[in-house]
Amino acid sequence: MSEIRALAFDLDGTLADTALDLVDCAQEVCADIGWDNIPDEVFKEQISMGSVAMVAAGLNRERTDPLVQKTAVRLQKRYAVRPANLTQLYDGIAEVIHDAHRRDWPWCIVTNKPAALAHLVMDGLEPLPPGIAGVIGSGTTWHAKPSPQPLRLASQLMGVAPEHIAFVGDDRRDIDCARAVGARSIAALWGYIHRHDNPMDWGADRYAETPGQLTRAFE
Repeated sequence: MSEIRALAFDLDGTLADTALDLVDCAQEVCADIGWDNIPDEVFKEQISMGSVAMVAAGLNRERTDPLVQKTAVRLQKRYAVRPANLTQLYDGIAEVIHDAHRRDWPWCIVTNKPAALAHLVMDGLEPLPPGIAGVIGSGTTWHAKPSPQPLRLASQLMGVAPEHIAFVGDDRRDIDCARAVGARSIAALWGYIHRHDNPMDWGADRYAETPGQLTRAFE
C-alpha cells in the first residue's frame, strides 16, 4: 500500500460522539407531535444516515412520508441552535491527530451531514487539534458519499494525492468512497453502526475497534 501522508475522518460516530445532542433534539421534535418514549438507540442507529432516517425510524414511517419530512426539517433547525452542547471528540482522537501533525500530515472532515451543520459542530469542538485543512459536508460537492467527489476535494484541500490518504469512517459509504478514489479505508468499529450491518462485509483495508488503534492501522 502507498505511504500515508494525510487523514480524512467522517464526523458523526467517527471523529466525534454527536449522539447526545442529535438524539435529544430528535426526542424533542417527535414529542412535539405526540411521539414520546422512543428508545434512544432507535435514533442513534440512524445518525449516519441523516435526520430524515432518524425521524423515520422514530415514527416507524417511510422516509418519504410528509410528516417525516416536516419533522426532519424541525430537527435540523433545532439541532442548528445547539449542535455541540454535549458533543465531544472520541477519547484518543486528539492524540491520533497530534501524532499525525508531528508527521506533517494534514487532516480534514468528509461527512454527509449538511455542510452548514458540520461547520457548526466543528466550531463547537474548538480548540481542535492542529492541522485541519477543511470541512466537507453535504452540498459542498455535487454528490455526497459514496461518490468519490468529497474525498477528491479533500485531496485537493490537503495537497495530497488520494492514494496517500487514510479515510476513517463508520459506514459502508465511507469505505466505498475511499475505494472509489483509491484512498486507504479504515472502518471505525466504535461508531454508529446499525445492528443489522456487518462491517466485516464492507471490504475496508483496515479495522479499528478504538481510536487508539488507528495509529497502528496507518502502518
